[in-house]
Amino acid sequence: MKAICVKCGNQTDNYKGSIKYPYCPKCFFQEWNDDHDKYLRWLDGRRYITLRSFANCLYVNCYGQLHGRCEQHDAKVFRSMLFDELRNSQNILELGCGEASPILPIGLGQKTIAYDIHKPYVETHIANNDYKDCRCADITTLSFPEKSFDAMVLLDVLEHLSKKQGEALLTKAESWCNKIIIFTPNGYLHNNLVDSNEYQNHLSGWTTHDLTKMGYKVRGFRGLKGIRGDKSKLKYRPHGYFALLSTISQYVTYRIPNFSHAFFAVKTTTG
Repeated sequence: MKAICVKCGNQTDNYKGSIKYPYCPKCFFQEWNDDHDKYLRWLDGRRYITLRSFANCLYVNCYGQLHGRCEQHDAKVFRSMLFDELRNSQNILELGCGEASPILPIGLGQKTIAYDIHKPYVETHIANNDYKDCRCADITTLSFPEKSFDAMVLLDVLEHLSKKQGEALLTKAESWCNKIIIFTPNGYLHNNLVDSNEYQNHLSGWTTHDLTKMGYKVRGFRGLKGIRGDKSKLKYRPHGYFALLSTISQYVTYRIPNFSHAFFAVKTTTG
């Protein structure tokens, strides 16, 4: 049976506790240290519904689901934008493919040669046969013959390079492919260490001016700047309300990227 975790608001197929106050396995461990007896004693003490529990139930079942649906909608829109730009590309280069690139769910992995500096990511992709080819390398040192690819993508990559490295890479890449697609936050955004990967730290922030002066068409994405923080997570509660605000404001910031959380930028390098 599916349930909505009372702590994080995410839907889980394998809930713990009672259906009245269900937890996902991760939150149950954090909250109760997997001590079912302690949880049952707490549950037994709740003999009446307090205003707080009612409000929490309302939040979990309304705002919690709304949050998830808005995030799914945003992911679907992004994948659609990416696929539209790549639909005619037969030979794609992806730099900084990471652990779970959006290239894969849109079915273009077997048309893509991917590079990443973090060896565990590359090994996993090779084992899963995710890409046409996947290699471990420092993307700032790569070089390819002229027009080797139809398109190149850098999704959440530029911010992990210094401004000088990023500009140099983009300049070199113009000779490698016919189109360059970039996704990056609007300005500097702090990012904590992920997967013990030192290269996940953010080293730079990019603006619409930085990209437009290099010839990119820039569109805004993920709604108003300021609603999201580290790892693009919502900064304010209730998450459902701010997720909805982020999704709705996307229709405005798409055309006014200066006010958006992130950029989807495209440059065609051939006439």
